[in-house]
Amino acid sequence: MCTKEQYICYLSPTYEGKQHDKSIADQEALSYPKNTTMLLDLGYVGYSAENLTVILPHKKPYHDELTLEQKQQNTKHSQNRVCNEHTMKGIKRMRIVKDLLRLNVFNYADSLFINACALHNFRVKSPMRAYSRANSHVSKIIFN
Repeated sequence: MCTKEQYICYLSPTYEGKQHDKSIADQEALSYPKNTTMLLDLGYVGYSAENLTVILPHKKPYHDELTLEQKQQNTKHSQNRVCNEHTMKGIKRMRIVKDLLRLNVFNYADSLFINACALHNFRVKSPMRAYSRANSHVSKIIFN
């Protein structure tokens, strides 16, 4: 779970085998601050919690097409969710996280991923990154 600024707020423990996203979220039984809004993908259809507003994309009906308005809403939804993908990319900068780990120690892989997330959060909160965001008007002028 991450914010729009790519700061990782929550990382669930690793679950063995193939498990559905919604079933893991239900098992975790998380509590959220008031007026929390989450942009989720279709893997979380039916997920709800107290103080949580869930926004899901429209699912394509069987033997039918989405309307133009629904397609535009899905495009807007994916544009807002892209920060989640950038967060995963930032974590995977540590190649040990994405490469095949041939160790038989289960907890070691978890601790590697936790450390990669901590380094990502450190990078997100870096003053140098804030400096580049503060001067983002320069890139707007160049690309307009």
